[in-house]
Amino acid sequence: VGGALLDVPLRAEDFRMSLLASTLALIGVAPLVSHLRGSGSTPLLLVDGNNLRGATVFALSQEALASELARWAAAAELPCVLVLDHGTEQRCWPLGDFLSVTLAGPAQSADDALVRDTNWALRAGLDVAVFTSDRGLTSRVRRQKSLGTVQVVASAALARLLWDFERSGGGGGESTAQRARGAERLALWLPPPPQAAGGG
Repeated sequence: VGGALLDVPLRAEDFRMSLLASTLALIGVAPLVSHLRGSGSTPLLLVDGNNLRGATVFALSQEALASELARWAAAAELPCVLVLDHGTEQRCWPLGDFLSVTLAGPAQSADDALVRDTNWALRAGLDVAVFTSDRGLTSRVRRQKSLGTVQVVASAALARLLWDFERSGGGGGESTAQRARGAERLALWLPPPPQAAGGG
């Protein structure tokens, strides 16, 4: 029996995800939230949205992820910025008291927006936690540690906090074109920008 199991190649990423899921199942999610607040200040959470969706094999639409994250952020009283690729323009919408949703727009990637926002938050004296499993983004974020306290946390950890990590389903992947159409649907779903004073 053991030999048959050893014949199946195990990718390093599969092993890490399995180990993370098992660890979180054992320790629960409250310690992660406590860890995020460990320095005594409330950190700004920056979320790599499509990376998080990828951790669940795109089981949630961008709209569903925004709704779920807004609910969780309000319950945890942790300020979050959900950053997603695409959109016809770079925009940011408040969604509740604790979440802002950013579409990176056509001129930059979500990774670029996350690096920019990390830099701004650290220069403003905020602690930052970036949720991503993207190696390139992780490296770019960690290069800013000289500016302040920044943590990088695996997307799967946030997935576990938001919904049952073992939930079945999902689309099995998503193309860039599908993500772009999803960003356009999300922009329509989010509240319109406030009218300028004196405007009509």
